[in-house]
Amino acid sequence: MPKPNKKPRLTRRDLDVLRDALTFGIVVPELIAPYRFAGKAPGAVTSTLRRLYGHPPRFLYLRPDPLDDRRVYYRLTARGGRVIGATRAATLRPGKQSLVRRYALAWLVCCDKPHQRVLLDRAAVVQLLVSPGRMPKHGFYLHNLEGQPSRLGLAIVDHGAHPARLVRKAAKVAERLIENPSTREFVLARRLTLTLLTFDEMKREELDRTLRRRLHRQLRTLLWQYGVDARTQLPFAIETYTVPGLLPLIPHDHPGETR
Repeated sequence: MPKPNKKPRLTRRDLDVLRDALTFGIVVPELIAPYRFAGKAPGAVTSTLRRLYGHPPRFLYLRPDPLDDRRVYYRLTARGGRVIGATRAATLRPGKQSLVRRYALAWLVCCDKPHQRVLLDRAAVVQLLVSPGRMPKHGFYLHNLEGQPSRLGLAIVDHGAHPARLVRKAAKVAERLIENPSTREFVLARRLTLTLLTFDEMKREELDRTLRRRLHRQLRTLLWQYGVDARTQLPFAIETYTVPGLLPLIPHDHPGETR
């Protein structure tokens, strides 16, 4: 006989966790810990999530799914979605590629510099950009630094592609960021960051080195049209990160990866 679920009284932190499930598409305990439970005992994350998902099979506001062989993640239930005004699509189980992207972006926002970055949803991107159709649908964020204007960032997630292919993709995206009038303002003001998120440190070093070299070569003429000499320094920042825990999520049979 399944144990009945009693609806818990939702605290402000409970609602924040549910909103995180909407923002990132998933809640992973080790990622949410530094973001919502800084300074709290390790069991605080577990107890909060347990209250929010209740008992199977009738889950409350969150439900667990396997992340890999050892870990789980949580996503919104229909009831959880209603509490925060999410659409039904926000409660669906993500595919493998989507899970990789969601995990990497959640790490960037929650763990690298907690509470400095804000992930932008599609509606915010459409509002920001003049013509977002040729831009990536995911990965835009704002980086808020104390005493400085906010920076616009775009994170590209490595799903297992060959390094050369990923560099070509990132370079093409950089071109579009310069060509789009809205994002070009951030480029010319030196308030834009292009971020690559990968799963292997050696690959990250290769990506960082080859991407910088390609961008200097490929964007030189385009940037010159806007009065920027990119022969020595690009007008935007490049960041590359190795995301801890991302490797087990990468499909081993991905056709583009040779490592």
